[in-house]
Amino acid sequence: MTNGYFFAVMIMLFIASMAIARYAAKKRRDAMSAQAARMGFRYAPTVPGLMERLTALGDPFDRGGGGRARNVLTGMWDGRSATAFDYSYKTSSGKETKTHHLGIVCIDAQLDMPTLSVLPEGVLTRAMGALLGDDVQLESEDFNRAFRVTSDNQRFATDVLHPRTMQFLLANGREGFRLVDGQAIRVSVGTIEPLAIPGAMAYLDTILDDIPDHVRRGLGRYASGTRGEGLVERLVDLRLHNALHWLQ
Repeated sequence: MTNGYFFAVMIMLFIASMAIARYAAKKRRDAMSAQAARMGFRYAPTVPGLMERLTALGDPFDRGGGGRARNVLTGMWDGRSATAFDYSYKTSSGKETKTHHLGIVCIDAQLDMPTLSVLPEGVLTRAMGALLGDDVQLESEDFNRAFRVTSDNQRFATDVLHPRTMQFLLANGREGFRLVDGQAIRVSVGTIEPLAIPGAMAYLDTILDDIPDHVRRGLGRYASGTRGEGLVERLVDLRLHNALHWLQ
């Protein structure tokens, strides 16, 4: 009798947890859809082929396994293609599996450019930098302490991270950004608040706008990069058009 009662309770708790998770997922979908409407963006619960595109961008999309991109917002921000979405992946340690949640905002940089990573400096990243010797050191010691900068072209990194941009990054949060494959990407730990998405896009937009004209004119002298294009726009080809026409 006791075992049967215990089993029944466990089943009820499982059903309740599933119902709560389903309610939370619907609430999140509704919030992101409403934010898309406020911004004049399109919303989709998922976008076919997006994960393959993200994996090619490297960190954080190559972490762990079971990566999923959901609640995708796409549109134009200040003349640039922009995308925001919820991202999750799983890591395992022994019998324990943990799900990690990130908020991703991407803007098409509209430039051919080398890769540049500007991420918060921590004990682990500082140790990695010391071990690998691949940190780009800038004129500001405050900035060097706050961020770890890596790039496949050091000159490009120092040209983009001029004093005004370094000051902006120091004054406006410590999440950093990446420039990779024509995209400017900002990653937030945990799900991003829908109302915070415009601010994250404005953050990236400011960084891109502050790239000096002489850098834009001379991008050919840097290591070759890739012309930017919106993450979702790259996927809307003839094969996917029929599947995605409802996003219009």
